[in-house]
Amino acid sequence: MNPLGPIRHTTIGVPTTTHHQVDARTAHYPALLTPDERERIITRCEITGGNHVSGPVAHGGTLTGYPITEQLLGADILNRLWHTVAHASQVTLGWHIPLDTAGFAVSSYGPGDRMGAHIDDDVRGNPPWDLPHRGLSISLPLNGGYQGGRLRLRDADGDWTTPDVNPGDAFVFGTSLEHEVLPVVSGRRWVLLFFAFTNFSQRLIR
Repeated sequence: MNPLGPIRHTTIGVPTTTHHQVDARTAHYPALLTPDERERIITRCEITGGNHVSGPVAHGGTLTGYPITEQLLGADILNRLWHTVAHASQVTLGWHIPLDTAGFAVSSYGPGDRMGAHIDDDVRGNPPWDLPHRGLSISLPLNGGYQGGRLRLRDADGDWTTPDVNPGDAFVFGTSLEHEVLPVVSGRRWVLLFFAFTNFSQRLIR
């Protein structure tokens, strides 16, 4: 029995460059965080404050980033995130590789904010065709009540696909899969981001 509940996965994505191929599958883990847990993370971020970023940092967009600590997340939530990427890697995606290095942050998007098209391999500052690792990203929306701000990913035909993800759901995809966040029209979008990498010399190639 899967302790994380029902899982939905599909095949999307195309290579983001001509230098490599990407594993195009994704996994969707519903209700990973409770409403109280999500509200607590947002409140703690509002108390500590964030940094508004734009331009290259936001891939041509604008947003407010909140660097967070393990203490802010709490051991239970952090363990669930690790469990999720491990399950996605070993079971849902069938990679069968260890993921042993992590990074996480909270992003907030107000009206007009967006994130331009990018791949998360860039968070290590390496070009995607020369990576000493492969990895998984989790995008976990923390709230609803806003308009716009949808996450989109490239589909197999090179078109954009928008996954149906609810607040508290964990949406998992390979760090070499191109994606973007559309502009927020009204309200404020909060999202928890978790990146897990392996240090082994393997590229995101099937």
